[in-house]
Amino acid sequence: MRVLEQFIQGKAPEAERCEDGIFINDHYIAAIDGVTTKSKQRWDGKKTGKIATEIILSRLATLAKEYDAEQCMSALNDAVVAWYHAQGMYDEAHNNPIERCAASIVVYSACHRQIWFVGDCQALIDGASFTNNKLVDMVSGHARALFILSSLRQGERIEDFLEHDNGRDYIQPLIEGQNYFQNTTGDTGFEYEALDGFFEDMSTIKIVDVPDSAREVVLATDGYLELLPTLKESERALKKTLVEDPLLIMRHKSLKGLQKGNNSFDDRAYIRFSP
Repeated sequence: MRVLEQFIQGKAPEAERCEDGIFINDHYIAAIDGVTTKSKQRWDGKKTGKIATEIILSRLATLAKEYDAEQCMSALNDAVVAWYHAQGMYDEAHNNPIERCAASIVVYSACHRQIWFVGDCQALIDGASFTNNKLVDMVSGHARALFILSSLRQGERIEDFLEHDNGRDYIQPLIEGQNYFQNTTGDTGFEYEALDGFFEDMSTIKIVDVPDSAREVVLATDGYLELLPTLKESERALKKTLVEDPLLIMRHKSLKGLQKGNNSFDDRAYIRFSP
């Protein structure tokens, strides 16, 4: 594998607040997205999304190269469980999903020439797009857009929402409520997966084979609204969208938009490589 370019950028100016991560060794390349924290708890000032990313980065470095998708995700999930036990909070995490350390991940395995997804990261193989989006986020994103658009029609200003996103406040109960569908079974359509110590249904891992003929692969978190074959193109598309629709209520209906003082709506990580 040969890394062609990589980039991590937090949405806020303070770099230490970024909850995304990139992992690279001879056997695996991964992009990790720490799930936006709903808990008020902090560990050495770190939020749960940051903790999840750090746990996963550390465990990836110890994985045997021949691990398959199930072995990989099981090992990463178990590492989060071990952290809960070390903190004496396993029961709390089990009973209250909002308190969990959670992350989405997309991993490339050189041994198996496969890309593995848990959660809503994304990938390109020679320009062909692969995503793993969640229905719950689509529902909440549309609800936020409806609230903001109706508020604008009643005289509120875009600048007011850039200062404080009342649309995010409006959907906060939905965002917190969706945690109770995280790593659960059922047929509501709202169930979704995350590495949070309670990921058990390995059949939900999305697996994409990378052809022997593939020349380039891109892995990224969902901080890119449109993933393109190069970092420059992806950054340009993101910046264009944030200029035209900073609240993200039109084409890309998001759970959050740009806030005053930030450089984007979300943390983002991007890595392009030759497999």
